[in-house]
Amino acid sequence: MNINFEKFYKLVDPYDLRARLFPALLALVPAFVLIVCVYGEKATLGSALITIPASCGCLFWLARVARNAGISIQKKQWARWGGSPTFIYLRYSNLEVINDPVTKERYHQVMAAGINKKFPSPEEEKNDPLEADNLYRSGVNWLKEQTRDTKKYAHLFKENIAYGFHRNALGIKPVAICIALACLIIALIWTGVISAKAPYFQLDKISGLTFPHTFSILFSLAALLLWIFSINLESVDKASLAYSERLLQSCEGMTKPIPKKRTTKASKEVEKAA
Repeated sequence: MNINFEKFYKLVDPYDLRARLFPALLALVPAFVLIVCVYGEKATLGSALITIPASCGCLFWLARVARNAGISIQKKQWARWGGSPTFIYLRYSNLEVINDPVTKERYHQVMAAGINKKFPSPEEEKNDPLEADNLYRSGVNWLKEQTRDTKKYAHLFKENIAYGFHRNALGIKPVAICIALACLIIALIWTGVISAKAPYFQLDKISGLTFPHTFSILFSLAALLLWIFSINLESVDKASLAYSERLLQSCEGMTKPIPKKRTTKASKEVEKAA
């Protein structure tokens, strides 16, 4: 098998690769391991299953499946929170992340100047929260467009990838669990630990398993437990909040410093007279 992954990585967008493609590949890893362990050096089928998707674009299709599933997770998340956490943090009524009113006001000024609209005061937000949210949402959309430069906003880009990965991984979690469970059962049947005839479980055969067969069983079991317990809604929430916080912090680089007060002889005389 001769796949130049380095060239492949260069052809794929970094976000698509890490946030969309990696979750799909992680779901398929137990199947690849099973094939290699079962067929050993004759794993021509395993080589084909890896080479064909890489060459015909199936990997990109898997990335699209992961993305669509992740978007469904995001919609449910925002419905649970009442909107995107980024513009929720801009509300005066929300004291998470930005509990300093001066900082929040500064962020408001940056985005208000960007969309050329005045942001609401605390009283106006309270009287018309819907209109306030519309302005906040517009401001956040403008801010996202200003931070597209992944080199200048490298930390923000990393947080965005982390959020996309956790979101898309949770989206394909049911598929990944089914694949890992199927690989575990197939490996146990292949090695004779599970039989179609009584006794259905022949645990005495575990001691006679070869290393590749043992590795395949343990890997599938580990993958199954990983997907069940590590990929969850809490991990998505944490990644989402971290990205939102970093996105708002990018306003700091867009604020203009307050010009120093010019001192002239006339102003000095006025100050002395005062």
